[in-house]
Amino acid sequence: MKKIAVVAGGNSGEFEVSLKSGRMVMQSLDRSLFEPYYVVIKGDDWKMELNGDWIAINRADFSVPLPDGSLLRFDAAYLIIHGTPGEDGVIQGYFSLMGIPFIGPGITCCSLTSSKSLSKDLVAAKGIPTAKSRVLKRNSKPDWAALANELGLPLFIKPNSGGSSVATHKVYKTEELEAAFLDAAQHDAEVLAEEFVQGRELTCGIFDNGQELVCLPITEIKPHNDFFDYRAKYMGESDEITPADIDTSLLSEINELTRKVYRILHCDAMVRIDFIIRGHVPYFMEVNTIPGFSEASIVPQQLRAAGLNVKDTLTAIINRKLNV
Repeated sequence: MKKIAVVAGGNSGEFEVSLKSGRMVMQSLDRSLFEPYYVVIKGDDWKMELNGDWIAINRADFSVPLPDGSLLRFDAAYLIIHGTPGEDGVIQGYFSLMGIPFIGPGITCCSLTSSKSLSKDLVAAKGIPTAKSRVLKRNSKPDWAALANELGLPLFIKPNSGGSSVATHKVYKTEELEAAFLDAAQHDAEVLAEEFVQGRELTCGIFDNGQELVCLPITEIKPHNDFFDYRAKYMGESDEITPADIDTSLLSEINELTRKVYRILHCDAMVRIDFIIRGHVPYFMEVNTIPGFSEASIVPQQLRAAGLNVKDTLTAIINRKLNV
């Protein structure tokens, strides 16, 4: 039986969300095939839960000294850390050095997607529409009037890396741009100024089951607030309609684009890709390389709508990575 470390936590504002996602992965893994262990990391505090207690992990080789004197070693790690170090390639580099297989985005994928601007540029180069944007350095002194004229108002100001809409602002007035920029710059050395694309927000989960790329039923997101911010994502302040009420031609186009983006950005395991439909044209917004996986998260909603068993889906994803 394969010993799987379900690795949650991380060092970002998405820490608590990751803990919930990790709990659901723990509950969903097939215990007849896998022996899962819940691992939480934050900074240099790496620990594993065992019978209600927490045991420190030896970071030199990712082993766990157990109370009975034995040493626990893992056959693989299931990565469910949203944000750093789970989606920026840091933890992937660690497990690669340790020689421990991991389920989640690889180093190449993380290098391409942890920068929102880079991933947009790569996707745009393949002919997929994206919102106009400009990268602003933390210590720069942008011409706010020129920026507003270039991208139009309202526009978004956000950290170029990171997720869950942390420090993301929809700005309506030129005089409010600097404050939004300074807030976003506290979270990243690069800030993305991005055109507001008005339209329907659709998101599609996708995973590689070892035989094909499986697109899940598309979800339409209708935030109660001005946009799909942190509160809308995690505090129920949005309507998430799965499957989305869209015609078959748009459904087919979104599925095709989702598979194309998955390949362009070297995605792996299960991801979620976001689009805005302006008129009849889908605009790529971003890819969530380790999407939320709590009971209320979008991907589990999509799995249920597809009639797919979460346990069997995770088994297929893990077995593909372990070449079973």
